[in-house]
Amino acid sequence: MKKTGKLISIVTAAIFAAMLLISCGALEAKPPQADGERTTAPDAAEASAPDGPMETVPVETSAPSGILTVYFSCTGNTETIAGWIQEALGGDLFQIRTADAYPEDYDELLETARQEQEAGARPALSGRVEHMEAYDTVFIGYPIWWADMPMAVYTFLEEYDLSGKTVIPFCTHGSSGFSGTQEAIAALQPGAELREGIAVRGGQAADSREEVIGWLAGLGLEGAAAGTAAASGGEIRVRFSFDGGEAAAVLNDTPTVQSLLAQLPATVTMSDYAGAEKIAYFAEALTDEGAPEGYDPQIGDVACYGPWGNMAVFYNDQPYAEGLCPMGKIESGMDLLAALPEDASVTVERIG
Repeated sequence: MKKTGKLISIVTAAIFAAMLLISCGALEAKPPQADGERTTAPDAAEASAPDGPMETVPVETSAPSGILTVYFSCTGNTETIAGWIQEALGGDLFQIRTADAYPEDYDELLETARQEQEAGARPALSGRVEHMEAYDTVFIGYPIWWADMPMAVYTFLEEYDLSGKTVIPFCTHGSSGFSGTQEAIAALQPGAELREGIAVRGGQAADSREEVIGWLAGLGLEGAAAGTAAASGGEIRVRFSFDGGEAAAVLNDTPTVQSLLAQLPATVTMSDYAGAEKIAYFAEALTDEGAPEGYDPQIGDVACYGPWGNMAVFYNDQPYAEGLCPMGKIESGMDLLAALPEDASVTVERIG
């Protein structure tokens, strides 16, 4: 009995340790409870003192409407998304950094993050955004740690009043998506206009550029169209015409989109799938050449499901799916598309 009890204790401890690593979302890992950053141990520089002098940002901004991209990142995935946002829209970057360094050891970092969350801690930050009033739009990015934002992001949100500004979240995660963090931001910044964010799987972050650019194009920010068009290789617009109205979409310049354009104009039948998307098949299957392994679609996304070669327009949330590749975003008429009857006849044509 003593040996059995000891064996059970060892097994139990091992299982607990494994569960801790899996649920740690703290580094944007692949497991369900993880956030979006790799499961490898974070580099010490990324954990507490990321590359470059980013403690403050200037008053003047190169952004079309005063855009600031704020992010917290330990292993680089969230930082990658932040960089693409700035590349497409211009503006300034501000990295949230804690005054005290996080542990370099992976397990210790996870434990620190857990303890901070349980205590409702507000870690002190090193550096401030100078002249926050200069910005009209603030993107806020973070990994999902233990099904929540890192406590340092709470510190940031409680130090600034973003009333009157447009706030747009983005996160990297394991499989949980935003995990209620958009609602938390809305509660902390009730005077801000919260816009639709994007949640990117940490394991897919490096391959999610097209998805991010398509999301940005669909936000309709003033002055953003040229930037997202340049970032994606050119702006492409298509129109969906049907009985009762029309819708328009901005598409990315990708091999998948080019395989669609080669068949336009075309009249197709759009049917409902899973109560979340409208799908259509063209004369030839759309290619998924060069596409990521999959992604987490957002409402309004236009995508291709590679194994079937069809086009899908999402009108409800759907989880991450392998084989799904982003094509662009509906910019008008989404409500009309969502309300289409089964097997509706739709004409798709390029308009720009």
